[in-house]
Amino acid sequence: MPWTALRSWRQRVGGLPRRQRRLVVAAAVAGWLAATYGLLVALQAAVGDDPVDLLQPLGPLAGTLGGTTLGLRWQRRRTGGGDRQRQLGAALRSRRLPADADPAVWRPLLAGEQRALRRLLVTGSGALVLLVVLVVVLVATLAGDADLGHLAVGGG
Repeated sequence: MPWTALRSWRQRVGGLPRRQRRLVVAAAVAGWLAATYGLLVALQAAVGDDPVDLLQPLGPLAGTLGGTTLGLRWQRRRTGGGDRQRQLGAALRSRRLPADADPAVWRPLLAGEQRALRRLLVTGSGALVLLVVLVVVLVATLAGDADLGHLAVGGG
C-alpha cells in the first residue's frame, strides 16, 4: 500500500517541470529532515536526564544528508547522468535493453549494476541485523537490565 502511494507521488511529481520538481523534492526532503530532527530531540528528552541540547542532532543530520547527496551524485555520474540512469533503471526492471541501445555497451553496464545491487542487498541486510542487535542491547541496557540472557532464543 505505501509503495503505490509513493509510485503515485512520483508520477505526479515526475510530470512537473524540472525546476518545480526540484522544489517539491527539496521541500519533501526538508520535511523528512524536520520530522527526523523532532524525533531525535524527543528521543533525547525521553532517554536522558540532562537538559535537551537542540543543536546536537544537527551534526548527524547534516552528515547523513551530505553523504547521501554525494553518493547519489557519484552514482549518477558513474552511470552517465540522469537520463542514462533512468534508462538503466527501466532496463534493469524490465530485463530488456532499450530499443536504441547498443548491446555491446549496455550488457556490461547492466551486469555491473546487477552485481552492485546484489552487493547492496547483502550489505544492507547485514547492516539491518547489526542495527537490530544494537537497538535491543541499547534498550536492554537503558532499562537497567544488564543481563541479556532472557533475550536469547529459547531463554526463560
